[in-house]
Amino acid sequence: MIVKRKRLFIGIDLSPDFKTRVQKIISVYPQELSQMRWVSKENYHITLKFLGETDILPETIMNVLRQTYMLLLPFNLTFGPLSFLANALIIDIEKSEDLTHLFYLTDNTLKSLGFRNENHAFHP
Repeated sequence: MIVKRKRLFIGIDLSPDFKTRVQKIISVYPQELSQMRWVSKENYHITLKFLGETDILPETIMNVLRQTYMLLLPFNLTFGPLSFLANALIIDIEKSEDLTHLFYLTDNTLKSLGFRNENHAFHP
């Protein structure tokens, strides 16, 4: 069986309410944001870890992470100001112990599948 390499990342989905609020922000700045290419709001997310191109099946990755995440409790995030950088809308996220713990837990779990640990401190 030939497995096609895929470009993957681990992301945190955002609430429908938050996605709608981001959509409204975008509509307020049409001129500043006109050159940006937007994904549909259903695809808005926070990238927790970029995996790059891999031939490991996404289902394999998700099965390993599901086992790791089973014991985690839900947590809230606090969003800060927004800014524009090149062709991106950046919404700051206040650093939280829960989010930092999730990042390192994810990083260490994926090491078992052969992914390298990040060599920098986590910054949401």
